[in-house]
Amino acid sequence: MLVKRIFNNNVLLAENSEQELVIVGRGVGFKQKIGNTVDSSKIEKTYYPQDENWTRMFRKFVKWC
Repeated sequence: MLVKRIFNNNVLLAENSEQELVIVGRGVGFKQKIGNTVDSSKIEKTYYPQDENWTRMFRKFVKWC
């Protein structure tokens, strides 16, 4: 998984096989840069888009942040 956007030290937007997902974990975003590989040992939860409505709302959220 590659980092696409860093929200804070605990939340990242990542890409896995051309699918975007939100990763949550303590320190998962600490000292990360866009394009880095995510340390899987720090991942506590992952959120995948379930339908087009979720994807649309998520993109609005990302633009807002």
